[in-house]
Amino acid sequence: MKTKSELIGSLQIVGFIHSGLDCTMAQVHGPTEYTICVTRHKTVEIKYYFTVNAVSWVMQRIHELGF
Repeated sequence: MKTKSELIGSLQIVGFIHSGLDCTMAQVHGPTEYTICVTRHKTVEIKYYFTVNAVSWVMQRIHELGF
């Protein structure tokens, strides 16, 4: 497989780390061919009484972070 060097800095991977009712967003990107940067964003705690609208709340927080 041939590497397309012009695309190296444009690929980003976003993942979510769940632990109980806590959710942390992690962003991984490679600004150069041999360097990988991992950015871990602020952990969001979902309150125990917050179950019915949890999905919309998490999506709103993601939007507030700019994603």
